[in-house]
Amino acid sequence: MNNIKRIIAVVLVLSLAIVFAACSMNQAGQSSSASSFTIETTADSYKGETIGIAAAEGIASASLLYLLSNKNYSVELTPDDASSLSQLTGGKADIAVCSLSEAAKLYAKNDKIRILGITGLSSYSAVSSSGDVKNLSALEGKDVYCAEQGGADDAAFSYVLKMNGLEGKVNIKYAESFDKICEGMTAGSIEVAFLPEPYASVAVNSNSKAECIFSLSDELKKLDTISYFASFCAVTTVDFIKSNPEAVSQFSASIKDSVEGVNLGGSATLKELVSKKVFPESAVAGENDEDKKDSKKVDAKNQSAVIRCNVVYAEGEKLPEIGSQTFKFLYELDPAFIGDREPNDAIYFIA
Repeated sequence: MNNIKRIIAVVLVLSLAIVFAACSMNQAGQSSSASSFTIETTADSYKGETIGIAAAEGIASASLLYLLSNKNYSVELTPDDASSLSQLTGGKADIAVCSLSEAAKLYAKNDKIRILGITGLSSYSAVSSSGDVKNLSALEGKDVYCAEQGGADDAAFSYVLKMNGLEGKVNIKYAESFDKICEGMTAGSIEVAFLPEPYASVAVNSNSKAECIFSLSDELKKLDTISYFASFCAVTTVDFIKSNPEAVSQFSASIKDSVEGVNLGGSATLKELVSKKVFPESAVAGENDEDKKDSKKVDAKNQSAVIRCNVVYAEGEKLPEIGSQTFKFLYELDPAFIGDREPNDAIYFIA
């Protein structure tokens, strides 16, 4: 069984075409056996200096989980994408993980930036704290709480509502932060919210009735608008690629293994993300909620949370296919999301 699960996870990393199917299979039959997962790659023969990586804490850095304790890497968790990219352009980091929109904005100003790989798809979900709201159409007449007004995912959610005939029929309310929304869902003052991971999991864990209604990625796919709504990517500079080709190869191998470990892990993955200060403790089911005595239910909730994280690694020929459709969609929502122009294919590093 463990060999089967490992094969599934490898396919998840290498072929985005079946990423959602692979996740569903993991959810059906996976345990927490990945707690001992270690990184062993053929590229660890690289003898250069430690590779510096900057990534915002939270979902942006989830793909790097098993690089955080790897001696070949020095990973700094930053407050936001701007800080991560500042470290990259300032020479303090060799690689940065950031949103695709921020990568595009930087490329519009500096065409010496390259995307090495896609590290995550959208992790946004609609969550109901009552369990009474079951699908998208049930949002009509409801208050739905969001944060980060005017952001790309916020605009994508508005697009989904519009295309489903719900424009003006859902009361969108903006909170100060995702933390405030989670507090409201725990207190029972907020019934429905639109949240990314790990906040969606925090909300789901707020009470035994709370559940995810739908994901943003799934609703976009239903509209045939975009096959994969990519959120995060690993970027570096042309100079680093030219000067350190072995380091680039090592990073590629290591992050693939890290992503495999994340997707195999279930409860173990979430606990590891907490221990590394990437996710808050409340993102793990069974730690602070009413389900802690039901181990099977806890494992199922935690595996669902890992699936919602949408951690992947796509590189090479997959990059233009996935990246460009995301850039096109963001440009159509608002050109400002990607620096007022769609990046050309030179933005992608294809070995």
